[in-house]
Amino acid sequence: MSRRRFDFLLLSGTAVLPVAVASYAAAFVLDPDHDFIAETVSKLAVPGRPQAAAVGIGLVVVGILLVAFAHGLRRTFGAARWSRPAFVAFIAAGLLMIVGAFFPDDPAGTARRSGPGWAHDIIFSAVFAAAVAGAAASSISAWQRGERSLARAAIAVAGVLVVAEIALRGGTGCADGLLERLAAFGFVGWVSFASWRLQRTAARAGRSPSVAGR
Repeated sequence: MSRRRFDFLLLSGTAVLPVAVASYAAAFVLDPDHDFIAETVSKLAVPGRPQAAAVGIGLVVVGILLVAFAHGLRRTFGAARWSRPAFVAFIAAGLLMIVGAFFPDDPAGTARRSGPGWAHDIIFSAVFAAAVAGAAASSISAWQRGERSLARAAIAVAGVLVVAEIALRGGTGCADGLLERLAAFGFVGWVSFASWRLQRTAARAGRSPSVAGR
């Protein structure tokens, strides 16, 4: 691949946070009265709600950008230890997010879970797990490249995701929406930061991201 293509793949990660923010902003505009403290993003995407399409499109676009970012990150980290697990984890997170957008959650208060509702829970639990694995593996590769701040941020995000998942599974549900958003925006924020940081490092070195830091 050319340097330009690798730069594009890595830079795609910088768009993850803006797309996620734009998607949620659209959801807020379409339904400003929703409970952002208690309602999770999954509940906002339930069919029939005014913001369902905006949230679904946002999930698909973020998933596509994560897949592109994974390829750029793999090339950047090269043979660094744990670069392959990070690549696989981010690919999985992106693809699962795309698939999950087509399996909406059940409406709040549903007495019996539907098939799509169960599939939704399983898919997005896997997305969380893949995000944790990708961030943790990336922290090792980043540390080996001398990207200490990037590595620390990655492991911090992995920890936040783990804590959020545990809390969401065992919590009361009164602040699930806020907790989920903090974890999700922390993760996509790290992806955008990682893309920007690795590109900046490459620019300072005057080399392609695929060879900078070796």
